[in-house]
Amino acid sequence: MKIFNKLLFVLIFSLAGISITYAAEGDTTKVKAHDDVAMTWYGNYEKWAVFPTDTSKSYRKIIMHYTMGCPSSGCSDWDYTTKIELLNETGEIDSTLDLAPNFKVNGSKVDSVKFSSDTTWVYYYNSSTKSMDTNLNSILTIYLYNDVDPYLLTDSINVWTADYYNYIYDSSGNITDSTYVSKDSTWVTTYTNVYTHFNVTEPFELGRVITPYAGDFSTSWKRTYSFDVTDYAPLLRDSVKFRAHYSGYSSGFSVTLDFDFIEGIPVREVLKVENLYRVNAGYDDGGTTFDANYMPAKDIDIGSDVSQLMLRVIPSGHGFDNDVYCAEFCEKDYYVKVGGSQKYSQNMWRDDCGANPLYPQAGTWLYDRANWCPGTKVIAYDHDLTPYITPGQSVNLDVDVEFYNWSGNQSPYYIIEVQ
Repeated sequence: MKIFNKLLFVLIFSLAGISITYAAEGDTTKVKAHDDVAMTWYGNYEKWAVFPTDTSKSYRKIIMHYTMGCPSSGCSDWDYTTKIELLNETGEIDSTLDLAPNFKVNGSKVDSVKFSSDTTWVYYYNSSTKSMDTNLNSILTIYLYNDVDPYLLTDSINVWTADYYNYIYDSSGNITDSTYVSKDSTWVTTYTNVYTHFNVTEPFELGRVITPYAGDFSTSWKRTYSFDVTDYAPLLRDSVKFRAHYSGYSSGFSVTLDFDFIEGIPVREVLKVENLYRVNAGYDDGGTTFDANYMPAKDIDIGSDVSQLMLRVIPSGHGFDNDVYCAEFCEKDYYVKVGGSQKYSQNMWRDDCGANPLYPQAGTWLYDRANWCPGTKVIAYDHDLTPYITPGQSVNLDVDVEFYNWSGNQSPYYIIEVQ
């Protein structure tokens, strides 16, 4: 078999001093967002990436590579959920209320402070010398803020803690008396209401990976998970912020995020991507509350220029301290309905965890689970809704998780993204 390298044709107009590069079919543009970012505790790790802006080019494939690794502190022992989300700018502006104090103590907000302008001391019994000893109190730095601009630092003073009693000790360490350390002043914090404005973003999940049981992995361990994100092309333009979400409460893992834009004609031109449901919730009351509160039926407007519609569902089940071992260790379906009529059903289950290519691991990595295995991607399921739409009219869509009852100490819960 012969392997042909891609060709890159370059025409150089020497007289004009112009160099023009023509990319052959399949030429690839690479973009990086996160670069070996350590995820050390539960939270979001956000980075910007700059994508191609040339609208004359099209891409037959856009591949996202999520490389998970161990940070310098080592990988975690547990199977935690991680997500890669694109944060799309909606164009809307919102605000949050912040309470700006007129002073802070050592950089922190306090309700009040009692202090002395002279140095103060703490008495204690020294068991080595069998006598009373003293330590100088640490300096308190009070930072003062301007009333006109509540965030503008205008001055600072150094003071010492006061308004407390020092105990007097005898040679045996017994308290025999006390002395009061007087204060010069008591300041009570006043707050100013400040509204901070920000651009509203809407998250779109591009990929979900469950971390492995990796406590004994080498700090040099890495593994790359690749996702076809071609259908998100309308959102992958210009400057885009990405969020790597880590649900672990211990350190940790690292994330590197790379994109390959492979030039060519895509299978279809995606006009729009919408979130139908974004769910991370407990499955209570036999599913009645879950369905009504988190996944109710919705009407979606279909543009007159739309010829195809696809539904993407990314489900994973978690929690098992109950009588049916749900949702992590129980096999359930979800149902896709159009206009109230069921069109698809899909089993949310991985029956191949024992064949996990990432082995060996500690823990229960061999056990099959609700659409995931430790150290693997969560499977996304695509459902073609084209036969059930009429361009220019709305369509009623609904996704329901199979109803079941449970009892026990822990509610089953599902993380489900539907786009």
